[in-house]
Parts: sequence; C-alpha cells; structure tokens
Amino acid sequence: MLTTIEGKRFLVEKDDNIDVVISTIDNNFNISSDSFQSNMEFLKKALAVDEIGYSRQIHSTIVNRWDGEIKEGDALVCENKNTAIGVFTADCVPILIYSKNKNVIAAVHSGWRGTFENILKKTIDKIYSCYGEIELNAVIGPHIKKCCYEVSEELIDKFKSIDYLKDRNINNGRNLDLTAIIKIQLENLNVKTIKDLSMCTYCSESIKFHSYRKEKENSGRIFSTIVIR
Repeated sequence: MLTTIEGKRFLVEKDDNIDVVISTIDNNFNISSDSFQSNMEFLKKALAVDEIGYSRQIHSTIVNRWDGEIKEGDALVCENKNTAIGVFTADCVPILIYSKNKNVIAAVHSGWRGTFENILKKTIDKIYSCYGEIELNAVIGPHIKKCCYEVSEELIDKFKSIDYLKDRNINNGRNLDLTAIIKIQLENLNVKTIKDLSMCTYCSESIKFHSYRKEKENSGRIFSTIVIR
C-alpha cells in the first residue's frame, strides 16, 4: 500500500504486529549524502520508533544481531519491539523476514553476490541459533527485475552451476531473474509465506525508486525497514 507521510511516499505492508515500510525516490537514504541524518530522524519520527538499526553494507554475507551498534554486514536480526531495522538498496534485493508469534525480525541486503552466496540461509541460520526453529514469513521489496537486469553469460553460468538452480528457470537469455532465485532460496528454507511486491527499481513508472544501474554514481538509496509493534 502506498502511503504519504508529510509529503513523502512510502510503501507500507502490515501483518498483525509487524510493519514493513519502504521508501521511494522521494527520500534519499544514501549513507554518504548530506541529507542522510535528517532523513533518518524524519523516518524515526514517522515510524514512532525508539531507534533505527542499520549496517555499513559491504556486499558480504555477514549477519549481525542488532545491539545498538552500527557494524559492517548485510543482514540484521532483532527481537526488540519499537526498534526498526533496515537495509539500503538501489537495485539489489531487500528481504524483510519476520515471525509474528515469536516477535523476531530480520532485514537482508542481497545483491547478486549475496544471492549467489545465499545470505538468506546464513540469516535464517542466525535466527534459528538465537531463537530456535520458528515459523517465518518474508516480504521481497523493490529491486531490479528480470526485465532490466542484463548480466554476463559468465554470471548466468555461475548461478546455474549451483545444484538447486541447475534445472530451474532463472534467466531469459542474459537477463537474470534474482526474484526467482530469492524465492527458491526462501522455499528451500521453509519460509511459510513469501510476498513479492513485484516492483522494478529500474523501470517502474507509477512509483519511482532509486536505481544505481540507471543513475550510476548519482543514485540515492532506498531504505527498506521492518518493525515489531
């Protein structure tokens, strides 16, 4: 659902006590931009949360448990109510994971490297190690879709060399389908429900997003966040 907060548009998905909130092109959450801190303060107030957790993302498979300290990594897990955690993207895939009955959330940044190395498995392994094996749900946020994601044949072959992808439809020629791969990974990890918001950061017209492939070094960043109420 598209929601406007003080003139800025956000995508909002609710599931009982879980809120997923994703920024659009109306805000720039590039951590190196001059507006970053003011935008984070705006979001903290808009979400009415005690704090917002995020990482210094490095295209890794490092998963951290949020403890109030900003660390290098590309996924966060958290059990604190009224604390939002999130990831920055501009074509990569944001995945927001949650358990309603155990009040556990996770935010994952999965570009092609993180997808190839299955950061989702490492995230869910971290959840299980911290909280036990619990029922999980996932929301896949806006990212570059197969329609616009042309890559090298070598990268296509790299993904097709993975056992669980060998016989799966993950490309159209040189266009790689990160969505399909993410869904396969989530299904293999027994995630109960998977909701894909089905929006392409590169070509969406009705709602526009930051896209590094389109804007290059001038690109801003989307912030995809999740909070337990």
